[in-house]
Amino acid sequence: MAKTTTLGQFLDALKSRKSRTMIEAWTDADALMIGKSFDKATKRLELRAPSSTWSTASPQSRGNIMANLVIQELSTSSSFKLKQATSYGAGYPDGLLETKAAGTFIIELKATKTWNEKDGNRRVLLSSTTKLEKILDREPNVHAKHLLLTCIHDDHGTLTELRLDFLNPDTVINTRFEAATSHKLLSGSVDLSRNAKLEKI
Repeated sequence: MAKTTTLGQFLDALKSRKSRTMIEAWTDADALMIGKSFDKATKRLELRAPSSTWSTASPQSRGNIMANLVIQELSTSSSFKLKQATSYGAGYPDGLLETKAAGTFIIELKATKTWNEKDGNRRVLLSSTTKLEKILDREPNVHAKHLLLTCIHDDHGTLTELRLDFLNPDTVINTRFEAATSHKLLSGSVDLSRNAKLEKI
């Protein structure tokens, strides 16, 4: 069952060191500056995924394709530059946003066909802070301020809209804790097990 909490409380529960600041609140000045830079960088942005790749891709793969296209396009912007954070491993966040005026920030990308403010379906942000902590440890100039960039596209792989959300410590989220097992864990378990091999008739 999902539980409602805030992003700040969730990150505090996951972090490895209690003294660490995992998320900071956005100031109006920083949000305004990034908003203006974002508008400037995306004003004439036209992106479409290659039809040969898009037509055979699964919905999840299409999201990754669109997000990567946006990162590639905005990696060369003069005022709003995105770079992937793959060197720190998999997981949250996808990248870093570099700005000339205010520094570097945490950014996560999502993709969807439509934006519906009444849609309550889950959009998973993270389940671990390992990658985030590595970035904050090794990049002293990165602010612990988080952005969510949603890439909205049509059925043909054309980018139609970009939405930028500023995430704060008091941003309301849903959490869901799960118990999982695997063949490996079950095989090494001390619990009783029984295999029944079925013969073909």
